[in-house]
Amino acid sequence: METYTGDWDGDLRHGIGILKKANRDVYVGCYVRGTREGPGTLLYSDGSAYCGLWSADKKEGEGELVDRDGNVYVGGFVNDAMHGD
Repeated sequence: METYTGDWDGDLRHGIGILKKANRDVYVGCYVRGTREGPGTLLYSDGSAYCGLWSADKKEGEGELVDRDGNVYVGGFVNDAMHGD
């Protein structure tokens, strides 16, 4: 079961919030009209984490991804995927 604590606009997540998903992923950050938008951090249940910018619920722009083995990528993301060196 998902739980959300944060700001709402009607029935849409809008503003700053914390979403805990059923698979134990946790997102802390900004929402605009129900989607992740702007700065936010996603902590994955496998121990990896992404901290950076979001657009339309996807990683987009500058961010940092640390995988469960501790490998770090800092750079651009486009359409939810690493983009660059």
